Amino acid sequence: GRRKNGEVIDCSLSVNLITLNGIPHILGVIKDISSYKKAVKQVEDSRLLMETIVNSTSDMIWSVDLEKHGLMNYNESFRRYLLDHTGVDIKQGMTTNELFSSLEHTQKINDILDKALAEGTLVTEFQPYFNPDMVLELTLNVLRRDGKPFGISVFGKNVTEQKMLRKELDNYNEHIIEAIENDRLRISHEIH
Repeated sequence: GRRKNGEVIDCSLSVNLITLNGIPHILGVIKDISSYKKAVKQVEDSRLLMETIVNSTSDMIWSVDLEKHGLMNYNESFRRYLLDHTGVDIKQGMTTNELFSSLEHTQKINDILDKALAEGTLVTEFQPYFNPDMVLELTLNVLRRDGKPFGISVFGKNVTEQKMLRKELDNYNEHIIEAIENDRLRISHEIH
């Protein structure tokens, strides 16, 4: 449509055939929907920004429903992780049974999801069956809509390197403390 001042705007047109006093008429209604289209574009831009942010991290992010633990959403890192390590090309709706071939692994994941639902928030470490040397830190939160839980979000971070560095640092600290204690004893014996 076009306003009187010449500005072009988005409109919707509704046309109906009506009868008045036995005479058929065509009733047309033109509605300015430019503000609606602007709001839709803002929502879509916001959704795309959030999707870009979520997919820019190396951390794995996914969410499951409460009924079947079926995938509701996931980021590219989670998709790549499962494809690379299990060969599973994931899709929305897939359950933990479909995502992981190991029954024991599936049960562990389901137990963690159930525990998160009971506690509301849960942070735990997890070792995948396909790489027992890997350590993932999982942070799980209950998703709520209108105060009612409808799903669980999971943030997974590979902390394997951090755990190894922490262990090395602890070992190094033990050796330093032992060396200081040995020096203290040696000096004490030399003095007496």
